[in-house]
Amino acid sequence: MDWRTFVYARLLAETDVTDLVPAARIYGAGAMTGHPGAVPFLVLRFGPDESRAGRAAREGECAVWAHDDPGSYLRIDEVLAAVRVALDAPVSEAGAVAVEWQGMSGDLSDDQLDTITRNASYRLTERSYA
Repeated sequence: MDWRTFVYARLLAETDVTDLVPAARIYGAGAMTGHPGAVPFLVLRFGPDESRAGRAAREGECAVWAHDDPGSYLRIDEVLAAVRVALDAPVSEAGAVAVEWQGMSGDLSDDQLDTITRNASYRLTERSYA
């Protein structure tokens, strides 16, 4: 299962997400070299996949970071709510089992990008055939 492609496609398919954050402002973590110039924007960070002994599934993680200009976190909260609708839903792709919302961070600032930010984390579960 290619979770990067899956998550990106799910975000693009949800108009409540793309009405707030156009596709051109959704980045993989490695693609960021500085502030992109327009806000809000999303950064997708994927954690390692883990196979668990005695389980027939592999689990990974994804954190979706929403960034905005300093000020109010209300737009960030709106963006992350739309992201949750897009991702925390039934999964029908072959090999996938579930995407489960794990929670949200508190209010943070990113001094490097000069933004305010919060993130929502998701557990990604797929069948393990190994």
